[in-house]
Amino acid sequence: MAVVEAKDTVTKDKAKSIDKMSIEVFKEDELKALLTAGDLVQKLIVRWCLNTAHGAAELGRVTWEDLYLNQDHPWSGQGLNAGGDWIGFLKPKSVVLGWWRLWPETV
Repeated sequence: MAVVEAKDTVTKDKAKSIDKMSIEVFKEDELKALLTAGDLVQKLIVRWCLNTAHGAAELGRVTWEDLYLNQDHPWSGQGLNAGGDWIGFLKPKSVVLGWWRLWPETV
């Protein structure tokens, strides 16, 4: 894994350790290996999580009713004209509705 240094976006008096923070990220060849290894379900999970930035909790909450495949966004009447594939659900902890457009590779 490569290490990317985080930018100092918080004043040092609020978070004294922010300048020492680093984030591990996958290299391109490591991502390719993840996307080609495993069975069909494992490949779907990797693509889904890369696409939506969902973790295990969100992935476990998804139901068929949350998927809007091959259709306009459900709020297209309110100015969202993008067709495609969507996932949308209410996040229980924050009580915020989230929408994510799904990549063709994910669908």
